[in-house]
Amino acid sequence: MNQQELDLNNELVSNILQKKNVKDPQSIKGINTDVLDPQTINSKRAVFHLKREGVLDNTTSLIVPVRFSNATTRLGIYQGILPIISRASLQTSSGKIIAEQNDAGYLMSMLNAFRNGELVERRYVYERGVSNVLRYESDGGNDVIGQKLNNGAGDLPVHLRPVSDVNSPATEYEFTLKMMFPSLFPWSIPVSMIDDYLVLDVEFETDKYKLGVPSDGDVNNLGTVNIDTNNVKLLCDYIIYDEKTENAIRSLASSSKGLNMTYCNYNVINNYLSGGTNTTKTFRKNIGMASQRVKHLLFHHEPASGTLHDSQLIGGKCGVSLDSQDGNDGQTLNVKVNNVQYFNEDVPTQEFYKELYDCMGANLNSHLCQYMTAPQNILSVNDFYGTPQSELQGTLNFVGVNFSATKVNGSAGNTITVGNTPMEITYKRKYSGTQNGLNINQRVFVAVEKLLILKNGLIMNTF
Repeated sequence: MNQQELDLNNELVSNILQKKNVKDPQSIKGINTDVLDPQTINSKRAVFHLKREGVLDNTTSLIVPVRFSNATTRLGIYQGILPIISRASLQTSSGKIIAEQNDAGYLMSMLNAFRNGELVERRYVYERGVSNVLRYESDGGNDVIGQKLNNGAGDLPVHLRPVSDVNSPATEYEFTLKMMFPSLFPWSIPVSMIDDYLVLDVEFETDKYKLGVPSDGDVNNLGTVNIDTNNVKLLCDYIIYDEKTENAIRSLASSSKGLNMTYCNYNVINNYLSGGTNTTKTFRKNIGMASQRVKHLLFHHEPASGTLHDSQLIGGKCGVSLDSQDGNDGQTLNVKVNNVQYFNEDVPTQEFYKELYDCMGANLNSHLCQYMTAPQNILSVNDFYGTPQSELQGTLNFVGVNFSATKVNGSAGNTITVGNTPMEITYKRKYSGTQNGLNINQRVFVAVEKLLILKNGLIMNTF
């Protein structure tokens, strides 16, 4: 095969494995679905061994059935069941890591805010428990968030709550591979051409304050979210292509360059930011990434507490914003890359909202009042979970710094290359009023570019 033929074959296979061939379904002979039981299972972890068959589709789903320990525990309306996945790893049986996501629940909760309304309405409410405030409507002249979700007594309708009765079947929720590893999949992996089998290793969250919220606003009535370990399953979808397509994939995977897949993996840096009183504090944090190619950063700030902040009583896993409607900026941010400040001056986080849209590739699907504290009058004062809905102002707040569309090292690029000096962030936060003394957990999700090469049955990558 000459170079021109190889390049054409590479483009063909790339389109197939990223499912860009939807206009030519004739190349697909069928889809085989396999229901896998875990090799290892307990309340903290599940491990699955995947078959070497066809091309592993990114719709492959982990099914997790859960029950609440009491009748006053609910899922947070921002993230539903998503926080129950604490960590997920996809690797080969010989130990080669393909993708690994720590704090997976936080990342999935953030991405959830950028889903389209139809998906949220029809799927996320039932399959992920995200019966949330991503939509609002006018009710007698008052704009009310989550109106359809209120049973009239500040609680979810019964059919949107996981069961607490031990004699009833557990409520099942679904996590696709694309959710757990959002930047690895859209790729589909030709597992039949790998000598090793793939291993999915999932760790579950056990901290009840991260998993649930009390329906009556009383933290003492918050119970646990328990997994029915006897019925945890993995539904694997394997695409079977026709002989011509399979030969094209096999030919590329056995060529001198191999089959190349470029993707990202989110590294997570956790920073603890201690609170202050009527002051502005500056935090400088080294986040590493030396010699890495970085696509973007996502910042999430959450109240650090052994109990729950008022906003968490409703939203669950949420961010906290100090971007006030009068224009006083409560948060500023800057990033130092290769010993140079990326922005000429510290930037108010309101200015990063457009950058966040660029990082996500979509617009925010919630109302602005959930994302920042303006406008304040959009929310009803009706209680939900025993807490005023006004507490939701600004609690869906997180920001992004996008590098993928910038001019990098003198030439246009999709990432920024970090040299030998680690990246450093400067974050300033004002403390006053109810924010006084509030300690913050800051999570920085760094999208790092990776290259996976499948060659002669072996997986090689830059992980």
